[in-house]
Amino acid sequence: MSPDQVAQWCKGWNGSNLLPPDNVGGWPLFGMQVTQWQDLEKISPVQYTQNFEVIIADYRMVANQTRLYPQVRDEIKSNYDPIKQFGTQICQ
Repeated sequence: MSPDQVAQWCKGWNGSNLLPPDNVGGWPLFGMQVTQWQDLEKISPVQYTQNFEVIIADYRMVANQTRLYPQVRDEIKSNYDPIKQFGTQICQ
């Protein structure tokens, strides 16, 4: 990633209202987070595409109330952790 891309990614990661999964709260907030995850995915390295897709799909299911957060928590967490680790590495 170029320095400009890193800056853009870090702004999306740190500067948005993007919350860690366990801090999102009720189902309506999951729906509000989907767009932010999609925006961040667009500027992320391709190796994280699958992680983003899983998170976005699970957030949509929670927002649509077709799944409860406890049902998808582990799946979200296992896909969130690599993205969080990447953010920690490049944004500090």
